[in-house]
Order: sequence, then structure tokens, then C-alpha cells
Amino acid sequence: MIRITICKALVVMILSMAVVFTGAGCVDGEDIINTDPNYSGSTDAMTCESEPSCPQVCRYYVNDTGTDRANGRSWKTALRHIQPAINKAHCTMAACESITQCDVWVAGRLPYSDSAIEVGGVPTTPPLPPQDYVSTADNRGNLPTIRLRNKVNLFGGFAGTEASPDERWFVKERPAIGMSREAAFASLSRLDRIDNQRSIEVEGNARIDGFLFAGNHVIVNEGAMPAGGAAIWAHGAGVAISNCYFVSNGGRSSLMGGAVYVEGGNAEISYSVFEDNHAKLGGAVALTGGTTTIDHCIFHDNSAWMDGGAILKRDAAGLVIHNSILSSNRADAYGGAVKIDSWNVRPGQPYSPANQSLDVVSSFFVGNLAKGGSSIEAKGFEGVTMTQTIVNCTFYNNMDTYLSATLSLADGRITNSIVWTDTETAFPLVEEAEIFSSVIKNWIGVDSNTSADPLLEPVSLADTLAMKTLLYVLDENSPCIDAGNGDVAPQSDLVGNPRIDISEIPNTGAGVINYTDIGAVEALSFI
Repeated sequence: MIRITICKALVVMILSMAVVFTGAGCVDGEDIINTDPNYSGSTDAMTCESEPSCPQVCRYYVNDTGTDRANGRSWKTALRHIQPAINKAHCTMAACESITQCDVWVAGRLPYSDSAIEVGGVPTTPPLPPQDYVSTADNRGNLPTIRLRNKVNLFGGFAGTEASPDERWFVKERPAIGMSREAAFASLSRLDRIDNQRSIEVEGNARIDGFLFAGNHVIVNEGAMPAGGAAIWAHGAGVAISNCYFVSNGGRSSLMGGAVYVEGGNAEISYSVFEDNHAKLGGAVALTGGTTTIDHCIFHDNSAWMDGGAILKRDAAGLVIHNSILSSNRADAYGGAVKIDSWNVRPGQPYSPANQSLDVVSSFFVGNLAKGGSSIEAKGFEGVTMTQTIVNCTFYNNMDTYLSATLSLADGRITNSIVWTDTETAFPLVEEAEIFSSVIKNWIGVDSNTSADPLLEPVSLADTLAMKTLLYVLDENSPCIDAGNGDVAPQSDLVGNPRIDISEIPNTGAGVINYTDIGAVEALSFI
């Protein structure tokens, strides 16, 4: 049963005239029950009182102990479901010129789904979707996709007492990168559809922060287009995603972006984890158009049965990846972790080349697999500008099934980075790139590079947030210590450590800070 909000003054008119109104929406009207099972939460059929009270701060509250007959203006008067709160926020902005954005704060473990999964406590593993999922006509128990309106920000993971998003537990205790699966299941608000509905459709500029997306699917033969972004489909403007955990989304029915598909707009994704998501293109994330920044994220064990095991980027503009770990991702074709191609993608229009850029800094690529470009495949076409900059990154034990390049670039520049594998028969080749101050296995050349073993040692950062994704640090005899170019390197490493001059090791690097280490993780001390 879904409830929508209709203003008191118009109830009699609507019932007597049976007319559908299109307008700005309501603020504090009474709830009228809508029994239409296909209702998608749209405000298109709502209108509003002409002079609502405009709050100084636009914010609505949701709690799984609330009721949709409340006004949603405080934790004590919280709404029960997310969509009515979004509608109220949208209506408030439409009616009040002074309100330019509105927040929806969500408390409770199961704020929108009636699913019984996870009721008994924190599971050790999430439910996994079948890889060859086929839709059935039985959609009982499925709820409609949440429609996140323009300039409405959705924050989850509250206990129901906070006065600021910064007071949420996982923000105060946030690790250097992402969060563990156990922490996500224990503290984030959960959104899942179980069957054939994506969780959120973003219609404009919006922020999604503090949610767990598990086991979502989009079914092609149900007419859900585009067939991708089972957790989040954002189109038309820009979306910011932070403090989220995406696990087991997509599957064989997903065309682009098993978890997230951003179509035609900019995106920012930070402090989030993508684990075990699957699609044809872009196992975890697919991006077309606009510039995307990915910062402090983990992509682990995602797969694509074509290109981009973790991330696929198409269309003009660029992709930025900073301070992130991409591990054990797989593509049957190209780009085990990341695939960038230079095709413009426009509905109803022919493909055409587009300029692209890639900027990867302080990131770790380990154990990724593909036919070619096991870490990154970023190739352009004639007449297309493709620029790639890779600084202080580590590429370790990435494997190519056809002995192609670990890094397949066009017009690339690699500095202060490690490209290595411990497998004697594997050659971590780098195609079409200028390389400086780096350690490259089987390197033949001069400049400031070397082919000496970087001596990487595994270390478990709490099993890298309980995902068994090992980081690697430099042995005290590593040739990478104090050997990088400090003028190019960022001030801190992958996990936020500053550049350290280890006194017992001679500085052989370049630049003003000539003790920068090569690779994603700085050696701190051996005393």
C-alpha cells in the first residue's frame, strides 16, 4: 500500500471532478491512500496549497517505526517510507523560492523494503543473486523504484537521534578507504528489491549517502530500460554517491553497470565499496558522458562478460580515480578493472568518436583479469584525443589471458608507479606510454626506471576491511623507497600517510621532496 500527499483544500475538488492535477506539490497536507500497485511515487499527479509554510531548513525524516500520516519534520514525527518524504521535499522546494535543496534523513535497518531478509541480525554474507536470473510474472512483494527528485539529498544510516550526518557512526569511525561488509550490514540503511525493480532512479542533481544495496536486478524482458544500474540509475544531471556498499547487484540481465549506471551527467563516488556486482559492460559501474571522480573506494570481485570488470567509461569527458583499491575484478574481453573507450553514446544516434581523459593517483590494482588490459584498457581511435596520467600507483599480479598488456593506454604518462607480477611466465606489459621514476618488470630502457624486484610484502589491513583483499607494503630493502619524483607525487599515499624520509635509506628520488616512495603505499619506518 502506497500513500501520497494531497492538499486539504483540493481533496473535495479532486474527488468531485476526477481531474488529475499537475503542479508544485504539497508540504503538510493529509495522507490519502493510493491503492494502485503500479504507483511509482511520482508527484506528477499532485498539487499543493498556494501558500505553504516555508521552513528555514528543508529536511524530512524517515524511520521504520514512523507513519506516513506524520508530517516528517522531526525524528519524533518521522515518516515510514522514503518516497513520501522525497515527494514532500520536492514539493517544498517547488513552492518555496528560498529553498534550493532539501534533505531526507533515513533511520532504521529496513526503511523501504518489507523483505524479511536480515531480520534476525547481521549476516556474515549477503544473499547472492542467481547469475542467470529470469523474470517471472509473479512480482508480489516488490515495491516501486524510488524516484529521487532534483536537488533532494538522501542520507541513510541514522540511529534516529542525530542532528547532523557527521554524527552517524560509520562517518565518525570511517576507515581510510570504504568500510567492511560487517560494518555495512550493521550500520547502513538497506535498499533492495529482491526481484525486478532497481532501487533508485535519480532525476537530476542529488546525493545518496549511507545505504546498503544488496541483490538488486533489472530485467530486460520486463521493459525496464536502460537495462542497467540495478541499484542506482542516474540520468540528466549529476549524482554524488558516498558511504555506500553495493553487493551482488546486477547479473546476466544487466547490460551496463551492474550496480550503478550514470547516463549523461557528472558523478562523484567516494568512500564506497562495490563487491560481487555483475553486468555485460561495467560489472559494478557504467558511465556515459560527463566527468566522474572516484575517491577512496574499493572495487572487489566484480565481473563483466564483455568489457570493464569493475568500471566502464564511455563518451566524452573524463574519469578520475584517486586513493582506491581495485582487486580481483574480471572481464571476459578488455579492461579487467577499468575500460575506457572513445565512443559517443546517444540514444537513437550513430556511434561517433569522443575525446577522453583518465587520471589515476595513489591507487592499487591487484589480481585483476582480462583478455587484454587486465588493469586498464584505454584505447582511442584515429582523430580522438585520449590522455592518461598515472601517478604513484601499484599494479600487482594482474593477469592477461592472451599475454596482452597489463596497462593498455594511448598517449599515457606513468610516474612513480609499480607494474609487477610474481608469475615468471607473465609479462606485465605497458603499451603506448611514457614512463618515469617507475619499477616495471622486464623493463628495457633508460630514464629513471628500473626492472628490479620492488619487494612487495603482503599486509592485512584487517583483511583490508574484512574482504580478504590484501594490500602490499614495501620491504625495507625495496628499491622503491625514497626513489620517486616528489614534484609529481601527491602529499599523502593511498591510506593517507604523509611522505616520510627514512633516514637510514639514501634519497635517490627527484624533485624538492626527493624521498617520495614509488607505488601507492608509503613505507613509514623500519625501526
